This record gives sequence, C-alpha cells and structure tokens, in this order.
Amino acid sequence: MTAAGLLCLAVHAWGDAGFGAGQGLDVEEFLSEARAGAAPEMPAGRSRARPQADPAEELFAKAMADQIRRYPIGKRLIEGMPSLPEVSFVDLGVGIFGRLDLETRAIQMNTLQLSQAALSLDAAAGPGDLRDPAALKSFLAAQPRLVEGIVDLVDSYYIHELAHAAQYAALGDDWWGPGTPDSPLGEWDAFETQALYFHEKVALNPAYLDSEFVPSDYLAYVYADDLSQYRRAKAAIYSHRAPSDGKLAPGVWEYYGGRLEESERRWPRTGYEGCMLLAGKSVESGDVSRALMFLDSAYKKARRHGFLGEREREEIGVLLEKACHGLGRSLEAGLGFREALALRRLAALFPERCGRTQ
Repeated sequence: MTAAGLLCLAVHAWGDAGFGAGQGLDVEEFLSEARAGAAPEMPAGRSRARPQADPAEELFAKAMADQIRRYPIGKRLIEGMPSLPEVSFVDLGVGIFGRLDLETRAIQMNTLQLSQAALSLDAAAGPGDLRDPAALKSFLAAQPRLVEGIVDLVDSYYIHELAHAAQYAALGDDWWGPGTPDSPLGEWDAFETQALYFHEKVALNPAYLDSEFVPSDYLAYVYADDLSQYRRAKAAIYSHRAPSDGKLAPGVWEYYGGRLEESERRWPRTGYEGCMLLAGKSVESGDVSRALMFLDSAYKKARRHGFLGEREREEIGVLLEKACHGLGRSLEAGLGFREALALRRLAALFPERCGRTQ
C-alpha cells in the first residue's frame, strides 16, 4: 500500500458483537467484522488537497489530545510524535469509524458515528442531519460543551488512527512494515494500542463498558486464548495489504518490536482483568452465558501465566456464585454447549461457589 492509500477502522461495538445467550464467544466472530473496513481506493482525479481546518474540528482535535494524554499509553504515543495530525469530519458511510489519509496526514472521523455520539448525549442534538459535515461543524460550534463528551465516547477509535499516524511519521512509506502477509505489524500495533488504551480507561471506570461505543476488538483482545490467536485472526483480515517480497525495510522492526513486545508482556494480566470486568457487567445485566465464558477465560489466563493466587480465586469465585445463582436450580438449563462446558469446569474448581450441576 502506498502513501496515497487510506487506512480505515471498521466499527466494532459491544452491542453488535454478534453473539448472545447460548452461542458462546468466539474471537474470530469479533474480528471478522473488520473485513467491512477494507480501505476503498480513491477515485481517479479526486483532489487530495487538505481543506483548512474548521474551528469545530480544531476544538475537537484539542479536546481529543487532552483526553488521550490522560492515560499512560496515550501520553507515551503523543510524546513520541513530532506533531499531532489535524482532524477532519467526513461522512465515511456505514461500517467505518475513522481513517488516516496518508496523503494529507489528517485523521478523518466519520460524521455518522460522531452524530450518534452527539445524540446519545443530547437527544435534541441539532435540527438537521448531523451526518453532513457542515451541519455537524455548525452544531458543535454552537454547543461546544458536547465536544468533550463526544471525545470521551470515541477516543478509543481515534487512538487507532493516531497509532497509524505515529507509524507513518516514524517510517514514512515503510510504515506498513509486515515481513510477510502473516505479520501485519502496523495493524497489530494499532489495534493492540487501541485495546490497551481502552483497558486503561475501564480499569479506572468500568462504567465505560456500558457505552454503545465499546470496541469489539477490545473484547477479542482480552478474550483470546493467547495473543497469537488474536494476531492470526488479524493477519487473516489484513494480509492482502502486505508486500509480497517479505522483506523488512531498515528501521521497521526497531520501531515495532518494542511496542509489540510491550503488548505481549501486558496481555496476560490485561486479558484477565478485562474478562473479569466483562464477566461482572454480564452478571449485572443477567447474561449468565456470557459471564461464564468470560470467567472461564479469566481463570485459564491466570492459571496458565502463573498468577492464580488467593485474590484471583476469590474474585472468580464471587462472580461465579452470582452467575450460578442467576441460573437457578437446574444450572445447565438453557446454556449452549460451550457455556455448559465452562460451567462444569468452573463448578468442579469452585464447588463451594456453584454446587453440583443438574
């Protein structure tokens, strides 16, 4: 992919992750949605000039930078960049949250999702169709108080594109940098940065999991059996963009190596904590099937990676007891095959919390 290309991020959200009671969870299901985000080619002859930033876009960009800096991974990303890209509001259609235009270096945010975020904060948001960039700019200029709230909802998608902007700033046309089609380093870095950033948010305030803008890639990252499973799924989606010669340009691995190794170090504990947070939310909402799958995944991560101590056993046990209570006397009734297996494993490990299955 050349510098004239566009890089898109498909929309993934907690509410449309594609599974429900009795179906179990599958990391491939989360990640397959990203296929809808393949970047379209620019039509021949279309102008690539970057229009002058609108005051509403500048206000949004400043608020976003302030927000990103609040979290360690975002602060480090910004501090490693020579400057921050401009932001533009563009109607990108259904299925794409944002993209980095490598020609203008601007991050384009989809007005469809920005308007949805505005409406979720203010049901009377604007008299017109806020998908129109001009209407959205006018609306935000008139109601700047909503900008910070919108930013707080969509920042996890913005940081994905900011990671790509950092890649391009450091590596130029070699930013993509996969050694083979099986190793899309640029997308691994961007998606894992996004997942870690969102985890830093929810670890401080689990209420963010109640938002309709939770990235399903976060669910995939924390739920995966191991990080290589997550990365293989990503490679299957993005391998068509990889160079065919399988060679790394100078400096590419030096840039990506440390970033991906940090993700590998953080993944076991992040995966455990994320699954526990999601299990807790599932118990609260009465979705016991989902809660069991997240609890089972959390237990496996803690055991496999050597940090299954008394605290972790107590945390899992407490939520398991609540989940079993929600199932009633006939514990496996209504569960799918995978959820029933998870319940049997957990009940055998924590008999005092769940008792015998019927």
